[in-house]
Amino acid sequence: MGLTNHFFFYNCKPKDLSRGGWIIKDNVFQISTTLTFIESHNRIYNWLNGEYVEFEDISHPFLHLVKNKSENFNKFKYDNSFDDFNWLIDNKFIVSNHKEVQDIILNRAKELDSSQNLHLTLLPAQMACNFNCPYCYEDKKQKSRMGQNEKEIILNYINKRADLKNLQIEWFGGEPLLGKDFILDFSQAVYNLAKFKNIDYRSSMTTNGFYLTSELFQKLVNLNVKAFQITIDGLEENHNKLRPLSNGEPTFKTIIHNLTEISKLKSLDFNIVLRTNFNENSDINGYIEFMKNLDLSKDKRFAFIFRPIESDLNDLQNDVSCSKVESSSLQKSYEDKAINNALEKGDLFLYKDIGSHSCPASRENALILYPDMTVRKCTVALDNPKNMVGIIQSDGNLVKNENWDLWTLNTNSIYNKPDCLTCSFNPQCLSSACPLEFIDNMNIACPSESSNLENLSNSIIDFIES
Repeated sequence: MGLTNHFFFYNCKPKDLSRGGWIIKDNVFQISTTLTFIESHNRIYNWLNGEYVEFEDISHPFLHLVKNKSENFNKFKYDNSFDDFNWLIDNKFIVSNHKEVQDIILNRAKELDSSQNLHLTLLPAQMACNFNCPYCYEDKKQKSRMGQNEKEIILNYINKRADLKNLQIEWFGGEPLLGKDFILDFSQAVYNLAKFKNIDYRSSMTTNGFYLTSELFQKLVNLNVKAFQITIDGLEENHNKLRPLSNGEPTFKTIIHNLTEISKLKSLDFNIVLRTNFNENSDINGYIEFMKNLDLSKDKRFAFIFRPIESDLNDLQNDVSCSKVESSSLQKSYEDKAINNALEKGDLFLYKDIGSHSCPASRENALILYPDMTVRKCTVALDNPKNMVGIIQSDGNLVKNENWDLWTLNTNSIYNKPDCLTCSFNPQCLSSACPLEFIDNMNIACPSESSNLENLSNSIIDFIES
């Protein structure tokens, strides 16, 4: 047969469907709805599990079935063998009926929302920030901070979840490191609690990187804060316009210094995604060359993503405004150039698991906590009145208000939109890409990625093979 099983992150050969065969009569089967066919490369990617196949032989019966969008078909032999068919069945390229795939997706959605899992996003300094980015929507001058009292309340809440098995803590802001002492103290307490109760505990942080010295970084990683997103908006001149300190002073050199010092910590296990926001005036090509020449460009613990600046602020100057050119084409060109210069692309691995592009706000077990212990759901609409869904009391009890069901009710019916039944990207978004859109407009929003799945899946395959 010569066909090798291929998992998303494993460095092995893809399935090679390369010899002639024929159709024989048997039970009726169907093509899974979770496949994207990349006709230009004769590849098929399965969003359900990250498997893919390539066809060297264009007469292969499964390729013929896919090209013709066959509804029902019989079991087939290939090269006088059922091996190919059996592999395609085992890896859900072929199913006995579409409900088989829908049940897998629904069951995974229920697992994600299980009471055994808890995802807490903590804003230790609320939305306060030491930067004054002109495209930022947040109130950066807030004075509220988490302290010892809030630490005890959150720990009480965690302790009350008797069946908790998996705990994810995400640090967010504003700039969370304005509350670094609280972060270290709380992280130590949670680390000890998780070890005592045998809870799988993981933590991540979105930070501007200005305070992230190598000394502080080591402390965080040792307490299981191992995933970071840091924004660098291009080369020094552009970055300092877009991301200055509150007093207007530059930040580029400090962040780059911190990152290069962190990259010297060779024994530490971590992942840093460097996000670059761009507009039509950004010299991203020069930025990629700059990053290529830094030592961290050779460090696979660092990865890069590119995003267009999106802002409706009318008072922005041209050099910091939204891209006037087609942002998706710019983004694709920057991503391709980064990959061609051996920079790790930071978002392809995000497509690995079912539900990876569903918003946690739609889940019962995902909370955003402010210093006053009020609970929110969405990190974009933080001050939207509908976003405040309850409060955690001093004894650790969560008291929900009338807004709670607005965010979580749709999760039990992820196929409300008929198109979701046949969309190959449904395993990723679970019809919950943006609960806010559903609340405001009663519309199940489709993620932008779903409009260009051929290119995306092809990029993922190229990423795997490289």
